[in-house]
Amino acid sequence: MTVLSWENVLEFSANNLTEDLKDELGSELVKCDIESQSDVSKLQHMLKISQQILLYKNEQVEALTTEIDNLAAHQGEYEVQNRQSLQEEIDQLRAQLSQAARFKDLSKDDSKHICKFSPNL
Repeated sequence: MTVLSWENVLEFSANNLTEDLKDELGSELVKCDIESQSDVSKLQHMLKISQQILLYKNEQVEALTTEIDNLAAHQGEYEVQNRQSLQEEIDQLRAQLSQAARFKDLSKDDSKHICKFSPNL
């Protein structure tokens, strides 16, 4: 376990911690050995700081969760639009294929008629 500088921790007010300081202290507090500390007031102060850090981390998680949800919704909208676009393209290609097949059938029929009625054949 890390030896925590209690003087350092006691310098800070739990209500006036910056985001950077919350990140830094959070990393230190996680590693500290509280078993060796017998001063209740120091432990209470550390608990107040820990509570502020937990609130801060919770806010970060909520913000990131919201951002992920928004990105997922946007991705879903994009996929729906892309799917619709691809479906429209498939429908157009099917229509073209159908027209080409009809044209081919008509051409065969016309060539049979031409061969039948052509005096040279």
